[in-house]
Amino acid sequence: MTATEHAELSQMLRAAVEETYVAFAEFRRPALPLDVCTACCMPEEVDKQLREWPLKRLTVEHLFEYGDSAKSQVQNPAEVGYFVPRMLELLAQGAEIRHSLAIALDRLGGCPPGSWTASQQSALSGFALAYFALAIRAGIDPSRPALLHDPFEVLLMFDVGGIAIQPLLAHWLECDDPMSTAQFVRESHWRFWGEHDYSNPFAWDRGEFRQVIRAWMLDANTRRRFTEKLLSSDFLAIVPTVRGNAHVSFATMVDGVFEHLVR
Repeated sequence: MTATEHAELSQMLRAAVEETYVAFAEFRRPALPLDVCTACCMPEEVDKQLREWPLKRLTVEHLFEYGDSAKSQVQNPAEVGYFVPRMLELLAQGAEIRHSLAIALDRLGGCPPGSWTASQQSALSGFALAYFALAIRAGIDPSRPALLHDPFEVLLMFDVGGIAIQPLLAHWLECDDPMSTAQFVRESHWRFWGEHDYSNPFAWDRGEFRQVIRAWMLDANTRRRFTEKLLSSDFLAIVPTVRGNAHVSFATMVDGVFEHLVR
């Protein structure tokens, strides 16, 4: 990805964040104590700050404690909808608002079906696509922010948040950026092909999500498209430059994934 392309995608992500602020502007600052546990999970002072501070002043620590607190299984859309834009803004900045990216949006996904208007759903989908478009292109250096890591976990995060992932999979399929192909190789090598099932502890109880991933991975069109990508000159040019790990070179991962794709 060139610097110009990165700047354009980053601008798209910022615009998507601003769209969520517009779409969710109807939700007002909660007046009553939040759906949190102040007995052991969150100090009452933090609960008060979450309800009284301006939304854009809320920090990563605020949203981390809000997400990590014990909470009801079914969430209140009026409460969660207020915090959604700031959650997404921090995610877009590469912040860790939960101890695992996979569950960063579990409060959003805990709201009842039909909680969001068409414009709100569109804003969420737009953010997901803009975020994912950067995530699959940005590289696989484990020293970089969470945004740049496992695209499958990014898909899981959005699925947990109740956001459809099919448009994101379609985008990955069509993306010709060689680094997006490198991401596919590395993550599918470690997290899918061994058992032909997505491997992530937070996906164990999400059978429908895993089935969507499995069906997409094993689909003839997906296999054909990524086989073509693995053979493209642009991808082959970066193979020697991509790091593997202490035990498996990236070139070996490429060979293994290629064999799975053409079987």
